[in-house]
Amino acid sequence: MHNTLSSILAITVLIVQSDANCDPTSFYSLPRAILPPAWRSQPIEIINMNNTAYLCRNFDCRFVTHEALAKRLPGSFFKITEYSMESGLRYVSQRPILKRSSNDTAGPCSLGIESDGDYCCPTTRYFTCFTTSQAIININTQSCLVFALSNMFQCVTSSACCGGGMCSGNGLSCRLEDSMQSLFAWNVVSNQLKFEMFQFPASCTCKSN
Repeated sequence: MHNTLSSILAITVLIVQSDANCDPTSFYSLPRAILPPAWRSQPIEIINMNNTAYLCRNFDCRFVTHEALAKRLPGSFFKITEYSMESGLRYVSQRPILKRSSNDTAGPCSLGIESDGDYCCPTTRYFTCFTTSQAIININTQSCLVFALSNMFQCVTSSACCGGGMCSGNGLSCRLEDSMQSLFAWNVVSNQLKFEMFQFPASCTCKSN
C-alpha cells in the first residue's frame, strides 16, 4: 500500500467552473483522487495534505489544491496575526465558538479580554479561526465542512457574556444574540462547494430567563 503523495492517482487539477466566486462548485465536478486508507478516519471528511484539500465521501475522493482555493477566494483566508491586526480583536481557539452560556468561565471569559463596558450587558468580543476542516451547521441546519489552507484560515468574530452590568435578578439575565457570517465550505447535503451562512454569537442582550 502506497503512503506518499506520489502514490495518489490524481486525474487533473481543478478547473474553476466560473469566474464568479459565489457560484457553487459541484463535488462531482472535482477531479478524483485515490488516497491511502491510512489517511482516512471518517466516512465524510476533508483531509488537508501536501497543500491540497481532499474531499472524501465514503469511497469517492476528490481534490482541490490550496493554491486554487486561495486564487479563487482572495481575502477569505488569513494568518491569525494578520486577522488580529485588522480586526483589533484577540484570538480564541475554535472550541468556545458554539457556547451560548451567559457566563462562559471556561472559554474567552477566562482570558481576561476586556469587554465593551456596556452599562446593561457588557459584551466580550474576540475572533476565532477554523484551523482545521471542522464540521459546523449552517443556518439551514445542514452539515458543512469549512475549508482551511496550510497556514491561512477562515476567521469569524464572536462574543461572550462574561458577567457584570445591571441586567441581573428579577428573572433577567444577559443572553447572547447571534449574527450571520459567511464561510466557504463543502455542504455535504447539497454536495456543493460555496459560501454558506452560519450563526455566531455577536452581542449580549438583557432578556427574561
